Amino acid sequence: MEDRVRRLKSGAAYAQDPKSRLSRVVGNVEIEDATGGGGVRGARPNSDAAIIVRSTFNLTAMRRSRIDIFAGHSIHKLRPAGDSFNIAYKKVLLINNDAVINNLTFLI
Repeated sequence: MEDRVRRLKSGAAYAQDPKSRLSRVVGNVEIEDATGGGGVRGARPNSDAAIIVRSTFNLTAMRRSRIDIFAGHSIHKLRPAGDSFNIAYKKVLLINNDAVINNLTFLI
């Protein structure tokens, strides 16, 4: 991991030189559990509890005159951080996960 970070900071990282141009469309955003009560009906909200959010996406990436289109579902676990949230966990489920995919750095 240290080698990867060093390479990315050096500007010599092939995967992002030139950087991909991206367009994302995110939809069907659903908050699965914001109570901290495991989804139990009637549970009181817990301001310190993590929130599970699910969404769908379409992503178009262009790099070196090549256009790739990806679609899938994302799952995020968000933890409260002051007036905002931090991503504690992220999982991306591509619908074309059985195809050859050359570069996935934009999904991180």
